[in-house]
Amino acid sequence: MSDKLKGIPSIYYLNLDSEVDRRQYMERQFEKWNLNDVKRFSGSNYLVENYDEWKDILHFPHLIDERHHRLKASITLSTLEIIKYWLETTDEKHLILFEDDYDLNLIEYWHFDWEYLMKVIPYDWDCIQLGFESTKYIPFFLYPKDPTSTYGPILINRHFAQKLINLHYVKDKYMLIRKYGRYPFNTAYGVVSLDTFLPFLGKTYQIPLITQNPYLDKVPKKHHFICRDIYYDWWQNKRDNFTLEEFFSYGKKNDSDMVEFVRV
Repeated sequence: MSDKLKGIPSIYYLNLDSEVDRRQYMERQFEKWNLNDVKRFSGSNYLVENYDEWKDILHFPHLIDERHHRLKASITLSTLEIIKYWLETTDEKHLILFEDDYDLNLIEYWHFDWEYLMKVIPYDWDCIQLGFESTKYIPFFLYPKDPTSTYGPILINRHFAQKLINLHYVKDKYMLIRKYGRYPFNTAYGVVSLDTFLPFLGKTYQIPLITQNPYLDKVPKKHHFICRDIYYDWWQNKRDNFTLEEFFSYGKKNDSDMVEFVRV
């Protein structure tokens, strides 16, 4: 099984210090798949309840005044610091970013290996979203980032990583207040979030390879369970109805046959 992931880049994942069960859950999965180049980063450095202790590293901290905005800022800031660390301490070309609630069991059903994936993804990629949830639909093929899909495990290249830092680390502080532009954004200013902002800042493709484990949610979401079931059904029962060429391309006549709808 480890040969399937030969050549996979470093994996950096975010985990709260208090979430020991989640850390152990992820470590068991990494061990199972012989993934050794993995680093855990604490998600407890920028807790919402301690906002006054870290707000000074942000531009315009007074504008991040509501709890849900501070939660967005906390997660985004932690992610940007991981990327900044990677840029400053390595010369690696690619990085995978994880959170601590992903289910890697579907790797067993991949009918290709990592080296094949890297050969067939579009040459212009900045970011490959390796999994996502949606309240609408899931295209089971490589597809440009869809506005209905949420953040998930992502593969980024060094060029894109540097762009993210250039945009959000300005004069030794983080700039997380930005003006939203194209759909699905409005024209107002808002706090940069992972779900609705970061993946759209480059040429991002999504491909449904890894699903979330909804049983780890503190506040369970119905569509997360539905999405997980759809992932497992497709990979176990529908995968072989289509070719690898169809899976790694879009704009085909049968695209619609490869879309599964999320009926919440």
